[in-house]
Amino acid sequence: MQLKYYTKEINFGDALNKLIFEQYIPELLDDNEEVILLGIGTVLGLEGGTPKTRKIVVFSSGYGFGDEKTYGQKPSLDDRYDIICVRGPLTAQKLDLDEKLAVTDGAILLKGIETTVPEKEYKWSYMPHHKSDKMYKDWESVVKKAGGNYISAINDPQKVIQEILKSEVLVTEAMHGAIVADVYRVPWIAVRAYDHINAFKWKDWLATLNLDYHPHKLVSLFGEEKIRNILEQKPILKSTRFARTLLANIYKFYQGQLKKKKAVRQLERISKQKPFLSDEKTLNTRYEQMLQKIEELKTRYS
Repeated sequence: MQLKYYTKEINFGDALNKLIFEQYIPELLDDNEEVILLGIGTVLGLEGGTPKTRKIVVFSSGYGFGDEKTYGQKPSLDDRYDIICVRGPLTAQKLDLDEKLAVTDGAILLKGIETTVPEKEYKWSYMPHHKSDKMYKDWESVVKKAGGNYISAINDPQKVIQEILKSEVLVTEAMHGAIVADVYRVPWIAVRAYDHINAFKWKDWLATLNLDYHPHKLVSLFGEEKIRNILEQKPILKSTRFARTLLANIYKFYQGQLKKKKAVRQLERISKQKPFLSDEKTLNTRYEQMLQKIEELKTRYS
């Protein structure tokens, strides 16, 4: 079977697929697109195979309800689909699946992969969503001014994992940052700086661990290109380049003098809040269930 996951942009969560499935089911993976495996990620509205695909195997994938532009339309689960498990009960509910198929996010399987555990180096680290990196290129300087360590979601997944492990607390906008931190027992704090953060995804995963989603609000910062793009979308400014340029310069000054300093203060405050960590017994139960699903996958497709 061919492993399929979102590859149009580099993203930590999606990149975990190769790391995990090549460890657990290397004997099942090949380039045969007649049978595809949908793994970790919000891909149930994005990946549907090719005309050659006769079987779509779903293993821990999620659906991104509420943002069809990003995550696609609700999939029509025809006879080609073989649902081994999905990310959480909200995905199961939206797709009219038995809730017993809702186990948790497949990244929990990192628990069974041996990794070097480094010494702690950072009191806290901040990991934005991968799209947030593109919104504002200078998040790293903001985080450093707030006294934290910056982790980019577009780095090599092994490097990201090591940076998370070096942190006493992870402040994260990226859901898979929180998932991986939780697996490795690193306390985490959820934040939300931009509208592209999908609360449904977070709630879907957290429901499997009996936790709720309560992100701290973080101010939105934008780079020059993004500021121009936002202004160009305003009907009254579309045909007035001078006005757009003037407003862009005013906004950049305002952001540099006020919003950036506000983001530093917010991160300083948020990093001192009480972090989250799932109950270890619950985590272990979900991990054992996921291992059973791996065996089910092997049995069906060996």
